[in-house]
This record gives sequence, C-alpha cells and structure tokens, in this order.
Amino acid sequence: MKRKIGLLFLLIGISLSCYSQIELGVRLGANASRSVFDDNVYKKFNDSKYKIGYQAGIVAVFENNKKDKYALLTELYYSKIGRKVSSSGNEFTANTASYNYLHMPIMFRMRFKTNYFDWYMSVGPQISYWLGGKGVYEVFDPNYQLITSYDYVINFDEPIDDFGYMNMLDEYNRWQLGLSVGTGILLELNDADRIALDLRYYFGHTYLGEKEGGYIPNSGLDDNFESTNQSLELSVMYTFDIYQKARYVKNKYK
Repeated sequence: MKRKIGLLFLLIGISLSCYSQIELGVRLGANASRSVFDDNVYKKFNDSKYKIGYQAGIVAVFENNKKDKYALLTELYYSKIGRKVSSSGNEFTANTASYNYLHMPIMFRMRFKTNYFDWYMSVGPQISYWLGGKGVYEVFDPNYQLITSYDYVINFDEPIDDFGYMNMLDEYNRWQLGLSVGTGILLELNDADRIALDLRYYFGHTYLGEKEGGYIPNSGLDDNFESTNQSLELSVMYTFDIYQKARYVKNKYK
C-alpha cells in the first residue's frame, strides 16, 4: 500500500511541473456516506444506510492559464465518514458510527463553457488516512424487551479491556485508496477569484479491515470491517490566483 502511495506522489510531482498558474483556496461542505459490504450473506441480514457528515479543507488548482480546458486539482481536507448498519436477524443490533479521516484527492478536471457560467467534470484517485472515530452499538434482547447501548471509541493501539472501546485487530488499513468522480459549476468573480459548487461521489477501494476486525470487550460484540466507504459530497470552493492577487496587492500599495 505504501509503495502504491509513493508512486502516486511521484506522478503528482511530475504532473505539477507542467502547470504555470496556481490557485489556492478552501472547501467546505456536507456528505452522505455509508459502508459497502461484499459478503452476500452478511448483506442479506444487515442493512447499511447513509449517514450525514461534513468536510472542510484546503484546495490547490494548477492550470496553464484561465482559458485552459484542463486543470489538475488537489486537496487536503478533513471529513466525518458515517457507518449506519442494522441487522434483521434473530437478535436485532444497530451500529451507528462516525469515522474521522484526512483525504487527499488528485482530480483531473475538464472545463466546458456556456453563455452564463463554466461547468466541469473531474475524476481522479484519492488517498485517505483513517484517524479514528466513535460510535454506538445497540443490542435488543427479545427476552427482556430491552435495548442495551455500548458507546465506544475506535482503538488502534493495544487492546483495552473495557466495553467503551472498539479494539481493532492487526489487519486493519488506516491508509486507504479510492476513486472520486465529480462535476460542478465554476463562477469567475474577477480576474483573481473563483467560486465553485462541487458535487462528487467517492468509491472506496481498500477494505477497512477484516470481517471480524474489531470487538467490544466483555460484550460478545464484534464489527465487520471487510467493507469500503462510499460518499456523496456537496461542497462550495473558493479559490484565488496567487499571481493575480500578488499583482493586485503590489499595485494597490505602490
């Protein structure tokens, strides 16, 4: 995994050397994400739904000039990715969690012009790092008609013998790869500033861990981490051309 990520960074460095215009900015928005499982038996008895989260971070856009049809967009942003899984077996359980991530997508963008605004399509790989998270595991006991809740925190370190933790087994993947596909509207405010309304979908490629990759001590509960993340993300981005801004500041204080 680390070798693949290193090769990806090398390709990014080569690509960036081809561009002469740089824009920097920020990105802020909301997402709806879910866990996707490949095991058909597990999917038969467990329902995975979308959970609302958010993202915020910084953006860099590389172009040859403003009239160029193609651009390279890179980001570094924080997000909350959700998991909302409930079972329909003999014993009802529900697991609702929020995972914290750092993401770095590398999007190749193609722009199209209209009479009123520009719009674009984008696609590219995404590197993600799993920071941690927390959740609530609920178990319904039909004999007593009671629901027992376990609030837990994800633990990547040595196992902690306390049901306030979800202890991860060794084969988990904090570094993850995926693919982002998106579209958006691009508005030119002036020679230096832009605003974009960005919509994209992320398809995770790397499993978070093993099928019984995490457990809550003293509860008999484990979680299926043989899953990937998927998320629908809507964001507003503001970027500015650093060279145009520098010229503007220089002329203003001449």
